[in-house]
Amino acid sequence: MSEKRKKKLIDAYYRELPGRWRPAPKGTKGDKILEPWILERGLALEAETGTKLTCWCEVCGEVVAADSPDSHPKDDHRHDEDIDAGLIRWYRLRAIGTWKTAQVTPLAEMLANHPAFTRGGHPAPSFAVMNDVLSMGRYDPPRAAGIEFPPMQLDRSDWPEVRLELILRRPSLVDTPVPDEVTTLQGLDEWWQDTLNSFSLAAREHQRALIFSAGSDMAGLTYDTPEWYVAQAKVHALMANMLLTLETYDAK
Repeated sequence: MSEKRKKKLIDAYYRELPGRWRPAPKGTKGDKILEPWILERGLALEAETGTKLTCWCEVCGEVVAADSPDSHPKDDHRHDEDIDAGLIRWYRLRAIGTWKTAQVTPLAEMLANHPAFTRGGHPAPSFAVMNDVLSMGRYDPPRAAGIEFPPMQLDRSDWPEVRLELILRRPSLVDTPVPDEVTTLQGLDEWWQDTLNSFSLAAREHQRALIFSAGSDMAGLTYDTPEWYVAQAKVHALMANMLLTLETYDAK
């Protein structure tokens, strides 16, 4: 009988507060997923404060007591002074549970992992929409993975390069002009839904059938093989060229 594989330790930051908060020990089997130094430091801080903690800062040691909601920090707690120029510390928010995992990458890689921009067949954002998204510092849709990052704004001079890199990293996005009056992520979603609804039902069903068929062709392929990437590229192309497919169908 093969040995049971040990669970891989994760970079266990606390999901509910922005910044570098580590979860406190719970005294349960959940402690097993904490890196040893996280567990040891959490226990030491609990001994110092004499109370059970919700979480604590890995940099300055500030703690949040489970029975003291007023002790929650009012601002973010990122401590990003150690990040090199051109890089950003951001966090993946797990769909279930209290954990989030830290990432340090260039901006383009963070944007390519933003759930709002991983949706195939959706339009690439405009400059105004992107800055609306970046101003939030967090995107956490219900029952889905989310993202947390330092709120920021892009300069217009940087936008063409950022947009191009996002489209190259996410080739299933639709590269189409967004009206100037659409300035928010919610507005972008509403405008896109109205745009798709302007085509006939038959055209939309035809488009969905093409994508479903292309996706089904990937089912029997081995991941990370040339054949798999060719099939994936076909799915991405069908999503990216959604408007052309719909327009061509309705023009018949």
